[in-house]
Amino acid sequence: MRIIAGRCKGRRLRSPGHRLAGGRVRPTSDRAREALFNLLQEEVAGAAVLDLFAGTGALGLEALSRGAAQALFVEGSRAVARLLRENIEICEFAAQSRVVVRDCGARFAFLPPLAPAAGFNLILADPPYGKGLAGATLAKMAAMPTSFFAPGAVLVLETGQQETLPHIAGPFQRQRDSRRYGEARFHFFNYREKVLDE
Repeated sequence: MRIIAGRCKGRRLRSPGHRLAGGRVRPTSDRAREALFNLLQEEVAGAAVLDLFAGTGALGLEALSRGAAQALFVEGSRAVARLLRENIEICEFAAQSRVVVRDCGARFAFLPPLAPAAGFNLILADPPYGKGLAGATLAKMAAMPTSFFAPGAVLVLETGQQETLPHIAGPFQRQRDSRRYGEARFHFFNYREKVLDE
């Protein structure tokens, strides 16, 4: 597993293997990450990024490598969070990164105080597949205060290839068709304070 492009292109990240955290960590493949960030080029530069279910941090670190300004990584396992911090050091992004050890499957009440003053521009969430966590995360993001998001914020949810999500959830509306890469499917949503009926 490596950083695909940008300042840290080619740097190899440490992966936990299946035994760490009970085998719950499933890093997004290099191919899928490359395809995702090719689609997100305009949203990444200068962005404040939130990486939920962060695992190894590969998504948030890829964003930082490609010019994001800062990233907040949220990971539920202390053991995996230690590995995540090592990957941040490998990429030399300690000054632009913050790691919070919290269960992303629980309530998000802890998140609003951690948001930057101008809100998050890009939210990346890669929950375990097939457990309904992607839909729950979309609903919880839709209930966050307006100040949590920068204008035009983008939310990307990764699911298994067979999982579906609604087209609209509160202020979030589907931005483009979902894209499938191997086992992964990416769903793209734009944040709008008012969503107009189609």
